[in-house]
Amino acid sequence: VEDGIFLVVGAPFPDSVTGQVSSTIDGGFLIRNGQLAEPVKGALLAGSIFDFLGRIDAVSSDYREEAGAIMPAVRVRDVLVSAE
Repeated sequence: VEDGIFLVVGAPFPDSVTGQVSSTIDGGFLIRNGQLAEPVKGALLAGSIFDFLGRIDAVSSDYREEAGAIMPAVRVRDVLVSAE
């Protein structure tokens, strides 16, 4: 990723009826020129889970396992992020 956000902590769960996602980024880092840069906290991630799923363009081969959940890193392109 050349420029973007690396989300470390957040809860981007969709509304079960509409599929809309509106979640704060509780912890992450800006990515500039392919390198992790300054921390991001409190930005807003918004959109449709269906759009997010259609925009996945990479899934890592390594993963993190917590409480029985296997979580690979997923790259999603063109997601709306808003911050003050």
